[in-house]
Amino acid sequence: MLSSLEISNFKNIESDSSSFTNLNLISGPNGCGKTNRLEAIYYLCLTRGFSGLQDAQLLLQGSDVFYLEGHFLDDNGTTLPISCGWQAGKKLFRRNAQPVARLADHVGQIPVVLIAPTDTLLVTEGSEIRRRFFDGWLSQCHSDYLDALLKVNKLVLQRNALLKQGKEHHSWEEELIEVLDMQRIPLEALIQSRRQELIQQALPVFRLHYQTMAGMKEEPSFVIEPQPFKSLSEEKEAGTTLNGPHRDKVLYLLNGQLIRKFASQGQQKTFIIALKLAQHDYIKEVKCRKPILLLDDIFEKLDQSRLSYLMALVAGNQFGQVFITDTDASRVLALFRPLGLSVHHIPIGMN
Repeated sequence: MLSSLEISNFKNIESDSSSFTNLNLISGPNGCGKTNRLEAIYYLCLTRGFSGLQDAQLLLQGSDVFYLEGHFLDDNGTTLPISCGWQAGKKLFRRNAQPVARLADHVGQIPVVLIAPTDTLLVTEGSEIRRRFFDGWLSQCHSDYLDALLKVNKLVLQRNALLKQGKEHHSWEEELIEVLDMQRIPLEALIQSRRQELIQQALPVFRLHYQTMAGMKEEPSFVIEPQPFKSLSEEKEAGTTLNGPHRDKVLYLLNGQLIRKFASQGQQKTFIIALKLAQHDYIKEVKCRKPILLLDDIFEKLDQSRLSYLMALVAGNQFGQVFITDTDASRVLALFRPLGLSVHHIPIGMN
């Protein structure tokens, strides 16, 4: 659990210090920094933000350094300080006052799940953003997956450089390409295996969440499948690597059809919420701890039935620590009041 957070020169936040409890509401008008506070929490958990911006773009305008520090409590109540400072392209993470030499080693130590309006991109965009979502999901759970992914990405970059150079000069270093391929084989096998394990374990939970929210027996599904194999001659012609997990196709289906084309907006929202809840449950199962749950501005985007389902899960102690942002505090507090839950309210941007 995150007990306190300090922010300096991060996005539009010059300076802020807040303390938290188990259930937290951050309210205020649009543009006051509610989402940016969630991104600061996410950053300390995963060493990067969720907005897709580069670290340099996270700086408060006119500043040259940002600093984040969070105090987390473990199951025994022991405080674990996590901090990050960024300046001039250099990022320094500290865990318990000790530098984190390798950022990948920190990923998964403090699991986190985000549900946000931008999740609609998981439906409307292509396989790349969906692969990235599953890669992030698995990276929090399995350090061997993240290690393999980072190594494969590096090998693919090297291989792409050779293919591009070969295409430009009509001369390919096939022996070197073969060496890279031999290194990729066990790494890619691990990646594919972990992805299929996730589907087998998470799909039943995902379907249960979906069908409970939808109130009907529709059959939602997600599939991760390799692209048809391409020969080396085809890769030479393209000047890039056409095989591997970085090319896997990720499909979201409802009753066997693509939800992007055939599902209503309501069905798509239910699909996304169910997917994020399955992510939460899977991480909780594998890590034996409840992830921090960040709910960004969803009370304005979801209808009453989906909100009621989420609130029932909160009231049933299905989640660990929860952070909610909303422009209308009274709306959120009114939802929690009948459940008898104590909400720590943090109003910001108010005169």
